Amino acid sequence: MTASLERARLLLEHERYDQADREIRGYLAEYANDVAGHYLLAICLSALERYDEATAEARTAIHLAPDQPLSHYALAKVMLARDRYKEAEAAIAEAIRLDPYDADNRALQAAVRHSLRDWPGALAAAEGGLEIDPEHAACLNLRAMSLVQLGRRGEAGQSLAASLAKNPHNAVTHANQGWTLLHERRPKEAMEHFREALRLDPDSEWAKAGILEAIKARNVAYRWLLAYFLWMGRLSSRAQWAVIIGAYVGNRLVRTAARNNPEWAPFLWPLLGIYIAFVVMTWLAYPLFNLMLRLHPLGKHALTPDQRMGANCVGGCLALAVGFAIVSVVADWGWAIIASVVFAALMLPTAGTFQCSRGTPRNTMAAITLTLAALGIATTVLSIGSPDVAGTVGVVFIFGIMASAWIANFLGMRQ
Repeated sequence: MTASLERARLLLEHERYDQADREIRGYLAEYANDVAGHYLLAICLSALERYDEATAEARTAIHLAPDQPLSHYALAKVMLARDRYKEAEAAIAEAIRLDPYDADNRALQAAVRHSLRDWPGALAAAEGGLEIDPEHAACLNLRAMSLVQLGRRGEAGQSLAASLAKNPHNAVTHANQGWTLLHERRPKEAMEHFREALRLDPDSEWAKAGILEAIKARNVAYRWLLAYFLWMGRLSSRAQWAVIIGAYVGNRLVRTAARNNPEWAPFLWPLLGIYIAFVVMTWLAYPLFNLMLRLHPLGKHALTPDQRMGANCVGGCLALAVGFAIVSVVADWGWAIIASVVFAALMLPTAGTFQCSRGTPRNTMAAITLTLAALGIATTVLSIGSPDVAGTVGVVFIFGIMASAWIANFLGMRQ
């Protein structure tokens, strides 16, 4: 590797991507067909989230050297960053075919399979990398992450503890140990590892997310919700849908039983109320607790801009719902109570919007939420002069809110 590319590599390690970009482009201006240069530029552009350019550079590297595993590794890395997991899986499989004895390739394969929620596959890939290099940090961490998702938390904790004993300055390992402890409902101990991870790497999003969950887990109610979220996160997409649909069908059966058997009603209706409250809280707990963390001395720094925006939007709907409810009581205006109900209902699709990945899923859910908001506002305005029309629009709004929950669940599983 030339001195110029070595400088670029060091700049990449220190996350000085703009400087690395200039350094690599200067090198490629002189050596346009150098595969290593295109590989590094693809990695750099991916870090800058200039994904189309990064993909083009990775494909250029493959065109120049289709038999070089590094070229396919670059494409897999970019596709993983773009959440295009199937393409990433194909690219890293080719890199492994060309060089089956590179632990970095196995680690990236494990990362791709982990993103695909293929926990056994991720574990197998990580362990394959550890057979090549028993101390490979990425493989050790991905093995532990996969063990946690498979419910083998004891093994994961032991593996991470051994890794930390060898290398106590690895931020990712500390963050993973924190998440393992969160799965074991030990938020205080988890917090210690998240703090250490952030001390070692102040930009670690994995550790920041863990700190947020550890802070919120101090609340007893959220602790149980977090246990549910983590449990659901360990399931495959099909299993998640089975749980959601099964709970919905169970709710309908209990509702029917309560109506057909009045003597059971005093016992069944409270169960239905608990179920509905739980469903609503699974939607709203995350943004509402994030809203409260805006006042927390540590939590406010761990929130991402995305999380702040989601919390603010849901909080805005809540404030409007409460405000209009107060107006309806003080001024005795019927339309104000309708407006209060509308904005309270809009909290659900608004929260669902920020649970979706950026890009098509979120844009689609945002469009649905704005459409529902327009219907809700129309219902409120029409209730003043055209109550019959308002009733019709209101029914569409209510069914839209109910449908949005299913749509958001579907979009939330898409990338």
